[in-house]
Formats: sequence, structure tokens, C-alpha cells
Amino acid sequence: ENIPNVSNGSNVGTCKPEIKSCINGSFKIIQNKINPIDEICKDGLDNNCDGEIDDKGECFINIISPKNIFYSEDRIPFKIETESIVDEISFIDWNDRRPKDKILCRECDSFGIDKRKLISFDEGLHNISIKAQINESLTEEKSIQFLVDSTIPKITKLEPRRGLSNGIFKIEFREENPKDLR
Repeated sequence: ENIPNVSNGSNVGTCKPEIKSCINGSFKIIQNKINPIDEICKDGLDNNCDGEIDDKGECFINIISPKNIFYSEDRIPFKIETESIVDEISFIDWNDRRPKDKILCRECDSFGIDKRKLISFDEGLHNISIKAQINESLTEEKSIQFLVDSTIPKITKLEPRRGLSNGIFKIEFREENPKDLR
């Protein structure tokens, strides 16, 4: 049988306790415990056991792109959607010299979904927060970190400069964000 969670004195959601029973002289688990976890959007389940399937507050904003990855281009595709129309979708890059909100759209429920939208970023690491707002209050904010490295490495010195090598080859180069040197 499901046992309701109690939060602030009211029953919310249903999680399952572990139930053991004595079978042939030893205890056996006949029902595994199901604890609340963070809500997983759009899976049709009440993961956090608060009585709501795919909570609106938890699942309000869906960020398809950018992702927490390395980008070799400085123009990053943005694809963001919300469950309903919001006053604005914006982002802030905390690695900027002077971080400030940049509005992507107003009175919208998506950005970059119907038409491809690219945002330019400088070389290096970026830690951005994407926000959806209704009535000037924050509805939801999600953070993403990614690296932009679009500059091709520059060869600064090469030996031997002419002719053949005796097996020794030397190269010096300049690279902003070297990933691996072997």
C-alpha cells in the first residue's frame, strides 16, 4: 500500500516504503522503497512525490541548446522552450567582464525553435544562466557551462626550416585552449 509523504502538515504525493515479510524464517523484501528524487520533466511520473506529474515549476523551461559541451564555433545555437507564454526569456553570461541580462524574446514560449538562432560568444569558458520570467518575477532559471574554442592554433616556430630532418622535428605553436598534448 502507498504511504503518503507529509510535508508542512499536509499529505502530498505518494512514495513507497520498503516492506519486509518473514518468509521461511528469514526476512525478504516484498516491496522496494521509492524515495522522492528531483522531478524529471516530461516522463509522465511524479518523481519528487509531491502529487503533481511533471511539475510546472520544475519543468517550466526546457533548454535544448546550448549544452554543457565544447564548441568549435563562436556562434552557438540557442533552442529554448517553455510550457506557456512568458513575459521574457533571457540569459546572463557570468564570465563576461560586466555580466548583464540579455533578452532573447518577449511574450514568447520559445526561442530558436521555429527559426535557427545563433548567439556569438568570445573564446573561452562560459557559465550562463537562462531565465524565464512572468510578471517581472523569476519563474525558472537553469545554468549551463560550455567552452568556445574556434581559433585555429598558430604555428610560431618550425625546425628544421628547410631540407631533411635527422629524425628530430620541432614545432612550437600558440593555442588558447589546448585540450591534449602528447
